[in-house]
Amino acid sequence: MHKNPAPEPTPCGSGPNHATGVEGVARCSAGGGLEDGDCLPRQQFPLWPDRATRVCTETATGRPGPARADGASRGRRMTLRPGEQHDYRHQPCHRCPWRMDCDLTDFTEQDMQMLHRADGRPGVEAPVTAPTLACHLDQPSTAHEYRWCAGWLATVGAEHLAVRLALLAGSLPPEAVEPGPLWPALYPDLDDLLTARTQQLTIVAALAGCPAHRVADRRVAFAPLLPVVSCQPGTEHGVWTESGGGFCHIEDCALQAANWAAEQIAEDDDNAGDLGVRQVCREHRDEPADDCQACRTDDAVR
Repeated sequence: MHKNPAPEPTPCGSGPNHATGVEGVARCSAGGGLEDGDCLPRQQFPLWPDRATRVCTETATGRPGPARADGASRGRRMTLRPGEQHDYRHQPCHRCPWRMDCDLTDFTEQDMQMLHRADGRPGVEAPVTAPTLACHLDQPSTAHEYRWCAGWLATVGAEHLAVRLALLAGSLPPEAVEPGPLWPALYPDLDDLLTARTQQLTIVAALAGCPAHRVADRRVAFAPLLPVVSCQPGTEHGVWTESGGGFCHIEDCALQAANWAAEQIAEDDDNAGDLGVRQVCREHRDEPADDCQACRTDDAVR
C-alpha cells in the first residue's frame, strides 16, 4: 500500500504554513523522525491519522523548547489522537459556576484563580499551557473522570487553544463549544462571573443570618429583592404577593420567610417582581402590619 512520504521538517516560526493563529496551533508529529519544535504544514496533518499529535512548544511560550523525559516542557503538552473523542459534559451540572443561578459563595479563591488561568478572550486566547477545566463534580471515583466543564466550554472554550486543537483533531464536536437550546442562562464572560460572586459575598457578609432564630441567610443573589428587618418577639413575617393581594407564606422569622421567597424566585423568574417580605399584623393575620385595612376600619369606628 502506497504511503505519502513524510515532509521535510520546517523549523518552528518559519515557513508559510506554520500553523498558528485563529485556525489552531502549530502541530508537531509525535514520531516520524521530526524533532520537537519542527512543524508539519497545516494541510498535511490528516496524512497521519494513526499518530498522536502534540502541541508545539513555541505556540505556548513564544519559542521552541526541548521535551523532558516526563513529557513536560516549558509549556504543557496535550496529546490527542485524531478521531478519539474527549469526554465532556453535554450540559452544565446543577452547581456549575458559569450558571447565572449558581451560588458562587460555595467556591473558593483558589477556584477563581483556576478560572483566571483557564480564561481566554478573542484576540487574547488562552495558550495550550493554560489549564483546561473539568466539571468539579467529576472525580476519579465517579462514573466519569474529569469531563470537560460544559459551561466553561460554551463560554471560554472557543478562545482556548487546547480546545481548538481538540476541535481540529476531531476529538471534540463543534456543538461542545455552543450552549444548548434548553440550557440555563450562563455568564457571558469571566468578568461578569467574578462581579456576581463579589456581590454575593458582600450580601452574605452583611446579612449573616438571624441570630434570634438561628436561621442562615440563603437569599444570596435575591437579597436586594427581599430585604428584611430584625425579628422581634411575638411578631410574624410573611411573603406577600402583589398579584394575589395577600400572604402566601408566613413564618416566625423574617429571614426564614425571605429564604422561602428566594426559592420561589429561583424556580420562576416571574416571581421576582411579585414577592416581598412584610410583617404580619398581630390583630389581623391576613393583613400586613404597615398597611392593615382592618385596623384602619376599627380605628374609624372608634
